[in-house]
Amino acid sequence: MNRNITFYISAIVVFGFLLWYFLSKGSIEEKLIKAKYKISYINKPGVSPSPENTITNNPVIPKQSITEKNIFKSFYLSLKMNMKRSISMLIIQIIIIIIISRIFGYFFGLIKIPIVIGEILAGIFLGPSILGTFLPHLSSILFPLSSLPNLQLISQLGLILFMFVIGMELDLKIIKTKLNSAIVVSHSTILFQFFIGVLFSYLVLFGKYSPPNVKFISFALFIGIALSITAFPVLARIIHEKGLTKTTRGIMAITCAATDDITAWLLLALIITFVQAGTPLGALYTCAITIIYIIGMIYFIHPLMRRIGRVYFSAENLNKNVIAFIFVLLFFSSLFTEVIGINALFGAFIAGLVIPDLKIKKLMAQKIEDISIVVFLPLFFVYTGLRTQIGLLNSHELLMDCLLVVFLAIAGKFGGAALLSRFIGRCSWSDSFSIGALMNTRGLMELIVLNIGYDMGILSPEIFTIFVIMALTTTFMTGPLLSLIDYLRHKFYKPVEIPVVEIKEETPAFKVIISFGPATSGASLLKLLYSLYNFKLNKFKIWALHLTPHTEILGTSALDYEAKSFALIKAASEELKLDYEPIYKTTDDVSKEVIRSVKEIQCDLLFMGAAQSVFTNDILGGKVREILEGVKCNVGVVINKNIQKLNNVLIISNLENCDRVIKIFSMLLKYNPKLTLMNVESENDNNVQKLEVFNKNPYYSDIRIISRKFFDTAFINDFDLVILEYKFCEKDFTQKNLIVEEGPSLLIVKLKE
Repeated sequence: MNRNITFYISAIVVFGFLLWYFLSKGSIEEKLIKAKYKISYINKPGVSPSPENTITNNPVIPKQSITEKNIFKSFYLSLKMNMKRSISMLIIQIIIIIIISRIFGYFFGLIKIPIVIGEILAGIFLGPSILGTFLPHLSSILFPLSSLPNLQLISQLGLILFMFVIGMELDLKIIKTKLNSAIVVSHSTILFQFFIGVLFSYLVLFGKYSPPNVKFISFALFIGIALSITAFPVLARIIHEKGLTKTTRGIMAITCAATDDITAWLLLALIITFVQAGTPLGALYTCAITIIYIIGMIYFIHPLMRRIGRVYFSAENLNKNVIAFIFVLLFFSSLFTEVIGINALFGAFIAGLVIPDLKIKKLMAQKIEDISIVVFLPLFFVYTGLRTQIGLLNSHELLMDCLLVVFLAIAGKFGGAALLSRFIGRCSWSDSFSIGALMNTRGLMELIVLNIGYDMGILSPEIFTIFVIMALTTTFMTGPLLSLIDYLRHKFYKPVEIPVVEIKEETPAFKVIISFGPATSGASLLKLLYSLYNFKLNKFKIWALHLTPHTEILGTSALDYEAKSFALIKAASEELKLDYEPIYKTTDDVSKEVIRSVKEIQCDLLFMGAAQSVFTNDILGGKVREILEGVKCNVGVVINKNIQKLNNVLIISNLENCDRVIKIFSMLLKYNPKLTLMNVESENDNNVQKLEVFNKNPYYSDIRIISRKFFDTAFINDFDLVILEYKFCEKDFTQKNLIVEEGPSLLIVKLKE
């Protein structure tokens, strides 16, 4: 060790001296070195002297006195110059966009509105409509016109990645479940809405808002597709957030949306082909190339990717070469469709669509999804916001046309999907209206279509702004509209009375919700519950609740999370021969969703694991404390330290609360002979008398009852599980940290008021 230190210090001293010597010598002799080099260079054959090669033409830099003022001024000018560089400006914009988008998305998530709405509004906030109007100087500094091309290119790259994920997200197996009804409902709705768009363009929009030199057919086709689109990603997130994944309306809506997405993108490709070609023959030629391209992707690339997916089936053996190949495929597909005149996004979508439904699909989606959603999509939203000029709608006529567009969009999509799903899909009225509300969601897909039309010069700034407002409105209203439909269904729906003999249970079932995070936690909670209660002699009904704590995941990821999360608890339930009902949702507020589920089920006991907050060491802090204070039922919070057996249980309380604790675990107390009830002594003189009362009660004849003021680690570790009453634990018990840190597994019980 000493030899290493000696060598290290010697190396620093020797090389430090040599560096200082040659730097100093070179600085003194730099003019001589330059002169020698340039003279030898000039004297080379074939090299003629030029002003650049002569020493006399070098500019003379005047020497300035090195003062503190000059140093700070030079440093400030250097900073200012560096901040104006393209890369510096782009990084600043990305930082601001991500922060503002996250803030808007967070607050919109709190009020149960899709986060994408907050991100789109963040873009409008940073654009000319708000920031440009109230703080124009700041807007010009943050988003100068010269920087917008860079922002556009980066956002387009992000959209290519996102559309690739959307293509992978479309699970064709789901579409097959209700394919016939979905195709009829989806295509009929698109056809009806497309017709409304063309008719409205003919009657109103084309004459008022079409740019010069734009043909009616091009304008009307883009208006039609803009009204027809459905935002599949946003719709899938809402379905998972509302817990509708396995319901009739959820399956029907997601199937229709998937069919709608494929159809709409094919239509968009055809429309772009027609507009770009200019002549029917050119459009026909492009269509033929597109069809050949799609056939090649389906019959050549898809089988190739299936073979690759079977070999590289896990994160461990998915090497960089395979990932590189998939990205080359993605960008080549995007390049091909861009070159033939459709759009790069269509190629990305098709590339994602041909990725087989194997493990490689999920692995690639996980690698791309976060970066595309968190970084690139907000850039696209802000770029769209910079183009959206709400101030252009400055007349009564423009506002009325905007309201009319919103009304037609809602009536065509919501009304059409609801009626068709009722009469063709044979859904109930409430499910039909829910499907209509979900299909009315436009979100991101609408903005992509609008930006394509705007870039092609088909849509004017006014009609672009009107349709952005329509996209916001239809996406914004989805959540509240679904809640209203559910409220009306519960209030006015009267089930058909069937004359059957009702068999009344003598004892109602004891309702338990097991709320868990990690998959291992769910299995261990179920096993502990089984050990605490005698399921053979008592009636139980169990729900297992798992929540994904954000709604920004796509459908494939959500289904994957659900399958993995319930795998272990399912195995444990089969081993113990216990039935449970799974509940899976995505939510931005775990605490409120747990409280809502408890209230909806009206459970007797909520059983959950402890979770430490980020900002405190309190094991009951953060979400756990919110749930404890918010629910009205009995709650058990488990701090599991790998319970292997449950032979010796200790309940710690004061005698005033013992009766209430025992009431909740009465079934445990009757069938577990190795139970100890420990009274924590206080200055109350009646403790001795109360303890005698407990000892004389035959109900507690099999229970060991002791009274102590303090205890040590050796005493507490003789038990397999310690049960503490919540209020007593919070207010009067001073040795809680000893049990949490050094004791066995702990169950903290909050009793129903």
